[in-house]
Amino acid sequence: MLKYSFVGDEERVATDLKAFYNETRFNELIVATDIHDQEKRRDSYTRLKKAWDHIDF
Repeated sequence: MLKYSFVGDEERVATDLKAFYNETRFNELIVATDIHDQEKRRDSYTRLKKAWDHIDF
């Protein structure tokens, strides 16, 4: 299940997501986190969105 995981700042996650996309050509991405604190989880998803916005598909 953890074959692919993306950890780091927005730039690192964007780089890793782009590499993952180039390898798999996914058309859907399901994101899961085990952060139980709602505010921290929301921050994590916000940071993921910022990383996503840096990727040129």
